[in-house]
Amino acid sequence: MKEWGYHCDVVRCRETLQREVLKSRHYILKFLARRGYIYRDGVNCRAPHYVWLRHLAGATSPLASDDRLVLIEYVALLEYKLSRRDALDVHIEALALTPAYASAVATLQCFRGLQVHSAMVLATECPCASGLGVSLASEDWAASCRSSFVARSATARRARYARSVCARRTRRPCETWPSFAEQVIRRRSIKRR
Repeated sequence: MKEWGYHCDVVRCRETLQREVLKSRHYILKFLARRGYIYRDGVNCRAPHYVWLRHLAGATSPLASDDRLVLIEYVALLEYKLSRRDALDVHIEALALTPAYASAVATLQCFRGLQVHSAMVLATECPCASGLGVSLASEDWAASCRSSFVARSATARRARYARSVCARRTRRPCETWPSFAEQVIRRRSIKRR
């Protein structure tokens, strides 16, 4: 169990670093926008954009010296975060090949859009894998995760809809929401059939 928690933390750390990379990109873009520099030769955060950023941070930069110093620090911070994220990606890909996760990751990658990282997130975070005693290597593991997720999200959507309908009809806090919500959910499910 201790090993499972470690792998879960590695995946969470990677997600945290991804959010930090996004923050650093926003710092750079907002800083340059305040100074009137907007990249218009393509898409931000691609190779040509980074060449442009390095030019702005270089010795022949049109920025003032203090602004150039700030940009150099922002770019260095972004590059550090990107390198740490890439190192964690390599580690997560190695974890995905271990016997504990290989079968589950391979099964989950059969779904469209699920790559190694997404499959590892599900393999380490899915409650049906740990709480219900379902083996990660079982064939129906991915199906049970998917069905429990779909059931929870559909139920949550119906409950939110019922609460909003109840609140609109009564225009006061819903004291009787459970019974009214059940009626609305039944009506909606009958209409969909």
